[in-house]
Amino acid sequence: MLRGRAVVIKRGKGSGKIMVVLKCENKYVYLTDGKSRKLANPKKKSVKHIQLTNYNVNLEIGGRELQDADIRKGISTFTPKGGNEHCLKTMS
Repeated sequence: MLRGRAVVIKRGKGSGKIMVVLKCENKYVYLTDGKSRKLANPKKKSVKHIQLTNYNVNLEIGGRELQDADIRKGISTFTPKGGNEHCLKTMS
């Protein structure tokens, strides 16, 4: 799994929500969305419970530290205005 890949949550309280992969460890990924899950406290989720999308968020910000606002801005570039995450193309 690639760092910065946008995913859709398939299971749990946040199902249907878009998040971004921060890091991968074995069968788990750490996810953030910049709102409910900040960079300081990412969500640990099993790889089985997420759906990959065709979208990436640029996590390499030149000369400064990555912030939650950067994540929110990156997610907003490919989500429809109403926030309907189900319109995203997922990988099969």
